[in-house]
Amino acid sequence: MLQSGAYVLWYNAGKTVGTTEGKKFSELIDEIGIDQLAKELGNSYSKLGWGLIEVGEIDLLKSEVRIVMRNSPMVRGVSAKEPRCWYVRGFMEGMISSILGA
Repeated sequence: MLQSGAYVLWYNAGKTVGTTEGKKFSELIDEIGIDQLAKELGNSYSKLGWGLIEVGEIDLLKSEVRIVMRNSPMVRGVSAKEPRCWYVRGFMEGMISSILGA
C-alpha cells in the first residue's frame, strides 16, 4: 500500500529510536573509548537477536563507522550489497550520530 514510502517510515522510526539509545551511551566514549564501545554495543545487539554485527573501520574525522550485519532475522534469505532493513539502517545511523555528536 505504501510502496517505497514505507522505507522512509521504517528508516525514520529506526533513526528516532537509535538517536534516543545513542544518547544513553555517548558518555561512555570518555570512559572506555569508541572502539570498545562499538564492540560492546555490537555484541549486545547480537545477543538480543539482531544478527551477527561486525564493526569495521571507525573514522572519527568523517564521523563514519562501518558496520556489517549478517544473519539478521529481519532480512533472512535476502542477499544484497545495499541495506535491506531500513529500520536497522536508521537505528544504526541515529545511534552512531548521537554517540559521535555528528
